[in-house]
Amino acid sequence: MILERLELERVRRFSPRFACNFGPGLNAVVGPNESGKSTIFKSLEAALFWDPKSSREEVRSLYAWGDERPFAIRLHFRSGDLNYRLWKDFHSKEILLEEQPTGKVWRDAKSALGQIEDLLGMKTPEVFAASAAVAQGQLVLPERGKGRRALEEALANAMTGGGEGGGAERAIELLDKNIQNLTIGLKDKAYKTPGPIKAAEERLASLQGRYSEVALAYAQRVSDQRALKAAERELLEVAGALEAKQNRGHGLRGPLRQRHVAFVGEGAVLGELLHDSAELAVHLGRLPIALVVSDNGRIAELYGDFLITLL
Repeated sequence: MILERLELERVRRFSPRFACNFGPGLNAVVGPNESGKSTIFKSLEAALFWDPKSSREEVRSLYAWGDERPFAIRLHFRSGDLNYRLWKDFHSKEILLEEQPTGKVWRDAKSALGQIEDLLGMKTPEVFAASAAVAQGQLVLPERGKGRRALEEALANAMTGGGEGGGAERAIELLDKNIQNLTIGLKDKAYKTPGPIKAAEERLASLQGRYSEVALAYAQRVSDQRALKAAERELLEVAGALEAKQNRGHGLRGPLRQRHVAFVGEGAVLGELLHDSAELAVHLGRLPIALVVSDNGRIAELYGDFLITLL
């Protein structure tokens, strides 16, 4: 979209009427403070984005001083081979967008604003303000040096009317040159030293790569911490099970100790019995071999140190 002419009716200090033309390339709006530079830009924003039926306070901010009647705006622009004329009347709340030479007409705000959005390639006035225009306070001058001093002088002459004339043209030329320096490397791949924007893009790409590395390392650390916590929980479970077994072992010590004492006592009795048996065997070994008939009719044979029962 190429803007060509702006016409205002009852807009702030531009009352009753005001008109200005735009040239190709960059356009510089210069003038002293309170001369209406911001009003021109705000009027362009209203023409391109505002709904004439809107009653928001921002619309009232463009009313002519001392006049309560809403304003009207006409904007002439072109896109490719097509010419457009836009008319918005915030008093009658009407809108009209005409396309020539096709003769197409848009009369309702929704379709007209949608067509303007498609032609402009921007959806919001914030994007338009950030990309299509640079206010005086937003102007970023080059670093200290001849280029900055020359641009400062040209801008000062353009705003004050000093110098030998042609200050605005000179300022625009210098701005074009600074823009070219800023954009080195954006389109032309054959460059030795990138411009500030390209250098910033390369730096951003490097930082994004570093960010990816740090993000992966962080994710791995989080995974390791989770695994460590899981291992700690498992260790606590094993320690709890071991403590339970130890407590159970302590509980068995008393009964085992009692059984040990009883076993020792029984062993002593068994030792005495073995001792008595040994003495008895000795006495039996002195007896001759004999046969003895038991009460149940079986025959017992005493032979040596042993008593053998014969069936």
